[in-house]
Amino acid sequence: MKPRNRQPTVRSVRTSEALAAMAVWLGSFDAATRQRGRDLFKKGTVTSVWSEADHLIKAELTDDYRYTLTFFLTRGEWSSRCSCSTTARCKHTHAAGLAWIAAVESGARDGRDPGDAVPVVATPTAASLNAAALETELVGWLHALSPSDDKASSYFADLSGIRVRLSILGTWHIETRSATDKRWKAPSQKWLTDLTRLRPIDFEILPPAEAALATALAAECRLAPHGLTAKQALPPIAIAGLLRTQAARAALVMPDGTSLVIEPESLVSESVASTTKPDQLDVRLISPDGRIADSAKLIAPHPEPLYLFDNRLWRGPPPGPSTRLPVAALSDSRLLPRLRAAGLRLPAGLAAEMRIVTLRPRIKCWLSLAFDDAERDFHAQLIARAENPPCEQHWAGAPVAWHWAKNATPPPRVVGDPVIKFDLSAARAASASFNNFRLIWDGWADSWTRIVANTFPDDFLAWHATLPPNLDVDLSPELACLLGAPLRAHVDLSVSATPGSEQDWFDLTIGLRVADTSLSADEITLLLKARGKWVNLPRHGWRRVETAAHLDPATTAALDRLGLTAEDVFTGGRPAKHRLHVLQLALEAETLADRDAMLVHVLKDRAARIAALPPATLPVGLRATLRPYQLEGFQFLCHLSTQGFGGVLADDMGLGKTVQTLAWLLHLATAPRPTDAPPFRVLVICPKSVTHGWLAETAR
Repeated sequence: MKPRNRQPTVRSVRTSEALAAMAVWLGSFDAATRQRGRDLFKKGTVTSVWSEADHLIKAELTDDYRYTLTFFLTRGEWSSRCSCSTTARCKHTHAAGLAWIAAVESGARDGRDPGDAVPVVATPTAASLNAAALETELVGWLHALSPSDDKASSYFADLSGIRVRLSILGTWHIETRSATDKRWKAPSQKWLTDLTRLRPIDFEILPPAEAALATALAAECRLAPHGLTAKQALPPIAIAGLLRTQAARAALVMPDGTSLVIEPESLVSESVASTTKPDQLDVRLISPDGRIADSAKLIAPHPEPLYLFDNRLWRGPPPGPSTRLPVAALSDSRLLPRLRAAGLRLPAGLAAEMRIVTLRPRIKCWLSLAFDDAERDFHAQLIARAENPPCEQHWAGAPVAWHWAKNATPPPRVVGDPVIKFDLSAARAASASFNNFRLIWDGWADSWTRIVANTFPDDFLAWHATLPPNLDVDLSPELACLLGAPLRAHVDLSVSATPGSEQDWFDLTIGLRVADTSLSADEITLLLKARGKWVNLPRHGWRRVETAAHLDPATTAALDRLGLTAEDVFTGGRPAKHRLHVLQLALEAETLADRDAMLVHVLKDRAARIAALPPATLPVGLRATLRPYQLEGFQFLCHLSTQGFGGVLADDMGLGKTVQTLAWLLHLATAPRPTDAPPFRVLVICPKSVTHGWLAETAR
């Protein structure tokens, strides 16, 4: 028989549609990636490219390293994976995509036989290369300017309603309908598959509650390891998610199709003595009206246990592992509080008494030298203690957490005594504050520790302020200093006559007095230099001085006029002394009156006598006539020298400064002097250019 002619098979990845889709996909890369990809393609870095299946392309590329790439064609859309760090939509992907388009258009063989890898060569001619690059650019523009489709998905265009119904067996099922006059039915599996592709906007055609339910179901389909199955009931984890979605509650219905309504009262669990085993109790559910609800079905364990009983929905206790409860559970301090919290009713005569003992938290803090003795470590222990019975727990963080201290466990329970429940709520609140202080558990030291750095005092105070108010804190003396009030520095002013001075000069001393007699002068100096920051003193622990020195505004202004501030003391750490004349101090006498009234009286008296002195007269031996301004300058110099001041005569050139000075020197020379005083001598220092003028004026 003559063989039948068969049409050659073309793989999907080689079709014109696939190549056009790849061109569009490559054009969607960002501009920088497209440029780098074209450069790699032009350099011939793609060594081979081939298809191994109808939907699969592989490529090898050698740049700085060897990279392997895989392209996938799924429902007309391309995706890729690259061995580089970017993994997808990289420059290697773009170069390999261009290489595949070029290989198919050049007629290269399909597949990859042994020894028959399709070598990829950059375009044989510059014209074809430029044409391919231009086509890629044009496709990119077409993709960018294509009209957007803002319409909602058409998957559920015929959907009229969606709900989740509770069956009489206690299971939950998805139901949909295509029109309001159609009956509700279970959706197909394809419907659930399509549901995972939709977004909330696709459900806007539905009522709000049903739209919220559809959105929640779409999320549950994506989260479920194997998705949801249309023919089976929804799993408990999906039901818990739907019940937590308040907006979807109205789309959950009872078996008869009515809205989901939970009864205001709850089912309770009750235990009775077992008729077959005396060491066990039978546990059963009881309705509020006293009926036995053994037929109640648990329909949702979370977010709260819900039961279906008598065609109504009830809240109830958490389901137990069995309907039998050992009598020994009533004596178990771990289990009994939980049974009480679940509302279990115990039979008469077996109801165990329970006593709650609060473990009072206490923090103990201290400092120690580190292993290298160069640094210090902060230590903290959190203890929860009770007096009756005497016991103690320590907190060591995860995974040990709270544990009974050695030799401090509670005594064994005596038969007939109440069961003790230890309350750690206050202690747990205290343990939460440890995270804010960056403490690390040190098993060797059996305490929480951190290094004492420069910022430790401020960090410790900030942490201490966050501790619960009812927490007992036991601090070492060095740490307790941090909680004390800062030392206050008071400005101390004193005025005294200058020793050995026969003139009206006084020493004004401004200092800061710290009201702590236990500190030495050197320690106070360190505190003042720190300007309010904490200083760790070897003998006293941490101390700091409040930088806001207390001065009334008038005294502050007076010191400012004298050129003094308390800041001078903080700079050097010691009192600052300034020498002032009586006339300067007399101007501020009123301000200083409350500090030394007698001294103020002396200052005022002396200033008045100085002001009453008559002006100096020209010396008899002067053979010159002074102009009025020159006479005033002469008297100015005489007044300064009489009070012990220096001065500057700053007249312009040519106005007779030399003759004024010579008149003043003659006044000094003729003034009365002690008999044993040396002869009056004056040294004149002047530029050489004015020496002749001095000699001429003196001879005149």
